[in-house]
Amino acid sequence: MFLCSTFVSASDSNNSQLKSENAETLNQEDTVLAEIVTEETWESESDEFQRAEEVILMPQGEISTPVGGPVGAREATESQMAEAALVPDGVLLTPDQNQRRASWVYLDNSFRVYAQINDYYCGPATVQAALNYLTGQTPGQVTIAAGCGTTTSGTYLADMKSYLNAMQNQHTYTARYGADGASMCNYLYTGIASYDAPSIIGLSVLAIDGWLYNSPAHFMSVYGAMSDQSSFALGDPWIKYPGSGLTDRSASYVQPALTVEVAYSSVNLGLMY
Repeated sequence: MFLCSTFVSASDSNNSQLKSENAETLNQEDTVLAEIVTEETWESESDEFQRAEEVILMPQGEISTPVGGPVGAREATESQMAEAALVPDGVLLTPDQNQRRASWVYLDNSFRVYAQINDYYCGPATVQAALNYLTGQTPGQVTIAAGCGTTTSGTYLADMKSYLNAMQNQHTYTARYGADGASMCNYLYTGIASYDAPSIIGLSVLAIDGWLYNSPAHFMSVYGAMSDQSSFALGDPWIKYPGSGLTDRSASYVQPALTVEVAYSSVNLGLMY
């Protein structure tokens, strides 16, 4: 597995100003401030426990992989897929063909991974991370879950997209379902490199494929990509959840594009960028 520990800023001073201005318009209930956290600290907010983690890629090493994992993502319905198909792609960024000069492109280092607060809140946790990055503030996960229609069965990507687009005006998310491998890579990379926004992807992961656990339906953030689209940096809200058995691990790690593609195509959860 290729690992990298260097950030490349994908935003400028104008974007930072827009984030600050838009933050003032967000619902202040259950707000988590965008502070850099370098130690493991937990804060209680309206009966929630949330963790904002500084995103650093770290070697994973050998671990004893738990069999179980989160189940918080719901498969797309026919109507959701039909609605998403009506939205044009726009301009997508194709891979940098000069692989010898490929480099990492990241969101700036204000991006945070939030631990989900129960085993089916991966959707609200990834939405929380996106809102915090785009606006500088965010409601808590209970509030987000209500806005996204989350139940104990999980969350639909379509509802997460609608909520994200209603809560901020920095970036309008587009949902995609059933994308092939090349298109999946184009979407994820474009979200980061062109729109400066965290992409969100639904995955079915298996430990035998190189993931840290097994899960049939889970959402993760995508905050970094190689310019040749060969690898992606993921923010995983399950890792720091107290019931995961993985709280000593980094919540951010790198996976090859093919590994992500297999996990994405194994279940119809979709992605948004």
